[in-house]
Amino acid sequence: MLKAVVVLVLIMFHLPPVETDAVVKVLVYDAETGEPIEGAGVHLSTRWGTALVDREGVTDENGDASFGVVPVNCTYLIRVEARGYQANETLLTVEEPRHYIIRIELQKASLSSSEPVVAALSLIILFGLIALVTLTVFPKRWGWSP
Repeated sequence: MLKAVVVLVLIMFHLPPVETDAVVKVLVYDAETGEPIEGAGVHLSTRWGTALVDREGVTDENGDASFGVVPVNCTYLIRVEARGYQANETLLTVEEPRHYIIRIELQKASLSSSEPVVAALSLIILFGLIALVTLTVFPKRWGWSP
């Protein structure tokens, strides 16, 4: 009996560990050109708050952001944002301990209809202020007196 217990203990300590975590890597690309997007902000969090995972990363020159080990049996929300692109959100369900590689493509952002109007008004106000300061500081040079 003692031999059986010793053999069982030796077998238990020589078995490979059971993996309980997964590894997540996010790849971010331009949807139009297929080029990687450097500097995109990537946020990984649980959708329902069931696990203690809330991580942020930034893509490198290859468009990669790695989050390392995350718990399994959770659904994560991945949100990606980059300047000049529309934000993108996707869900990832991690059901088993393995490497997950998620490819996300971002669409270029289009100007909203109000942005050109705001830009034009800003320029008009700027030129008006420059004219006012110029006339106030150098009134005689421009033939104007306050």
